[in-house]
Amino acid sequence: MAVAKRNEQPPSPNKIGVEAVYQTLYNIDRKSRSKNAGSVNQWGLVKWVHPYVQLLIDVKSCYSGGSLMARKIKDDNGHVYVEKKPFYKRVWFWLVVVVLVVIVAAGMGGSGSSDSSDKSASSSSSSATPLDKVYKVGQTASYKGYKIKVNSVSYSSGNEYEQPDSGKQYVIVNVTITNDTDESQDYNPYDFKLNADGNNTDLDEIYTDVDNTLNAGSLDKGASVTGNMVGQASTSVSKLQLQYQTSVWNNKTVKFDLKSNQ
Repeated sequence: MAVAKRNEQPPSPNKIGVEAVYQTLYNIDRKSRSKNAGSVNQWGLVKWVHPYVQLLIDVKSCYSGGSLMARKIKDDNGHVYVEKKPFYKRVWFWLVVVVLVVIVAAGMGGSGSSDSSDKSASSSSSSATPLDKVYKVGQTASYKGYKIKVNSVSYSSGNEYEQPDSGKQYVIVNVTITNDTDESQDYNPYDFKLNADGNNTDLDEIYTDVDNTLNAGSLDKGASVTGNMVGQASTSVSKLQLQYQTSVWNNKTVKFDLKSNQ
């Protein structure tokens, strides 16, 4: 059985003055229904225009089919005249005006949003965040309510009873953590990693020559804690960083160059 092809042509308007506008609105409506309406959707017009387009199509169809009859006047001699309304009193005229206003308003709004997004992206790219910078020993990094400062870095080959692995040395990092928020915040030495030439390890070595070891705890508003963390790294390491892990859900870190004080 032959399948009737869907007629993609809009109902013909009965007023030449709105033919171009009517055709344009119909095309927008048809594209909004297709799978390739991405460009139209990006303007943000579809959800605004479609109801008005459908209403305009229905009204024009009624006009074309004669459902909306013009007013007839009969004179004393029995002659019948059709009263012609001025174009500005016709339904289709005001529908076109409303749709055009909606299109212009939506277009201006989309343009403003685009400009705002561009400015925001430009501003973000021009200002470096704490995650983009590598801090030096003695500098303070502020991130998500924490202020972190590496006060000093020292190295040790161990003592008579405690020694690092072969070819390595102890790395002792002294840090200060400050709660810069209005509420209590937790801290944990396992939020920090020692990155030696790309190899991340915990700073959880037990070395009795080092006191004031940093443990886990909680800081009240404005409170600070200072302590030492001990890790191991090769004696020939070329790049050595302390990295603060900002979240367990991602690998973003605040970085400190431990070689910067040498």
